[in-house]
This record gives sequence, C-alpha cells and structure tokens, in this order.
Amino acid sequence: MMRLWVDDVRMPKDKIGGYIICKSVNAAKDWINHFGINSFEAIYLDHDAGDYASDGGDYIKLLDWFEEAGMQPP
Repeated sequence: MMRLWVDDVRMPKDKIGGYIICKSVNAAKDWINHFGINSFEAIYLDHDAGDYASDGGDYIKLLDWFEEAGMQPP
C-alpha cells in the first residue's frame, strides 16, 4: 500500500518509502482519483499550502473534498 504526503515544505523523515509526495490539493486529488482512496494506508496533511494554495486551496480543502465525495480516508 502507498502513503500520501501532502506538504508544501517538509518531506517525510522516515526512510521507509512508499510515499507519493504532493505539494498541492489538486495534485493529491489526481493521485487519489488515479489509484482510489483504498490504495492508501495513510494520508499525511500539512495545514497551510503556502505558495501552492492557488492549486486547490489550503489542505483543509482536501478534507472537504473527502466529505463531499463520501470518501473515508485512511
């Protein structure tokens, strides 16, 4: 299974791997739409998208999208 890391600045500290790294909400949505929500064992979200907010908003928008779509994130 994969893990999704959504953060505009930081990278995962562990070296386990298996992360898909996204900096914007829209990039994260693309990966989730491509693989399906059930392909991810974990989704890690920062709170503030910084310079990437213009590409889908701050990361709370991803949670809003899950709720609107009836998705249950891991």
